Amino acid sequence: MGTESLVTAEEPLAMPDDGSHYELIAGEIKKISPVGIVHGLVGGQLAGQDVVHNFRCRVSEIFETL
Repeated sequence: MGTESLVTAEEPLAMPDDGSHYELIAGEIKKISPVGIVHGLVGGQLAGQDVVHNFRCRVSEIFETL
């Protein structure tokens, strides 16, 4: 078991841009896989369906009455 120090939120911002994607999780920097085209297409499809659903159910009218 080593003695590792936790990383602050500022430290990843100071790292050089090497083209990889990183996340700060529980004080440790983790390299993550970048999302691909399929991820973007699925996300766009879901967002479009959400907009149609909200329009049909008049969700904006509900929030205007609050």
